Amino acid sequence: MLPVIIGGHALSEYSAKMQSYPTITSCEVDAGVFQGANRSALQPLHNRRGARYLTCRIDFFGKDNYVRTRNQSEFEALFLGAEPVRIDIFDGYWYRAVLVEIATPYTERELVTTVECRCRVTRHRGEEIAAQVIPNDAKIWCHSNVAKTDCVIYLPQSSYSGDFLDIWLNGIHWHYSKPLNGDLVLDGVNKIFTVGGINATNQIEWTDFPYLAPGENVLKVAVETIVVANKKAILTYTPTFL
Repeated sequence: MLPVIIGGHALSEYSAKMQSYPTITSCEVDAGVFQGANRSALQPLHNRRGARYLTCRIDFFGKDNYVRTRNQSEFEALFLGAEPVRIDIFDGYWYRAVLVEIATPYTERELVTTVECRCRVTRHRGEEIAAQVIPNDAKIWCHSNVAKTDCVIYLPQSSYSGDFLDIWLNGIHWHYSKPLNGDLVLDGVNKIFTVGGINATNQIEWTDFPYLAPGENVLKVAVETIVVANKKAILTYTPTFL
């Protein structure tokens, strides 16, 4: 049996196993097409740069159809949360997955029900990296080899007082034209901008969500057109690989 851990649970907990090694497509280097410049359109959680598709067939075992259906339902519930699910197939990486489709189950033999699952995934090695930086050409090193790695920029309200803010990263510019009434988060992973935890995507002038290029990246922040040199920001990302 191929060892598989999904959402922290072994397939064996559901009396299930993979038929064979999953099919994994090539990486979509930059599949994101986003709206910007005062647009408020949000993107699905699975719309990440460097994504690919993982397809697998899973056999559920049980003495009758009720038992197999129950196990399958409990397995599918792993994907119902707001966050992507972690999949480990022990190939040296781990996969951040969003379930795209589960095909209609079918019974090949009396005690086995088979389903085909298709997920959109990004491939990672290591855990999330959080870099606390001081803007004004702050340099962040990205340990990924995809062309663009989604990241999150966090600016605490306590550090940024002023009538408006400008942020630059990799030539991308975000302009927030109001005083901050909460922490500003430019979330390139979940494709949303928030202020104080409230969606502010339509209040920011923008052209793209934040990302890092492999190697060195530069972050700059200006308050009322003055580039700040002593205000802290936090940038997080998970190393992503082809």
